[in-house]
Amino acid sequence: MPVKYEVKGVDVVTSTAESLKKATEQLTQVAYEMQQHDLKQALFPWTQRQWDCLDVIITLANQCVAVLPAQIIAKSQNRPSQYEIMQKRSKRDVAARKARNAGIADGPPKKRGRPRKKSD
Repeated sequence: MPVKYEVKGVDVVTSTAESLKKATEQLTQVAYEMQQHDLKQALFPWTQRQWDCLDVIITLANQCVAVLPAQIIAKSQNRPSQYEIMQKRSKRDVAARKARNAGIADGPPKKRGRPRKKSD
């Protein structure tokens, strides 16, 4: 599945981290109360959806940590990062495809898919 990069500011990242911090504190409090009352297990509405959500959050955090250094270096060198270049290229390709499909560009639209076999 291709990754789509979106511009996000410090405020969005900070508010997301604060929301996750609150949730972490609540879960920590639940675990603490369970330990205080010698409760080894409890019933919670925990479904596959919670596990999927956890996987998504962990993946997001790992990807953010992975792509940030390249963008910091590019900024310090006053050049666009590889991710900005990919985003611009993608926008340009999408715009060109729409123009071709609308008949605005020169020539016939680009053929898509596999060529059909010619019947004898």
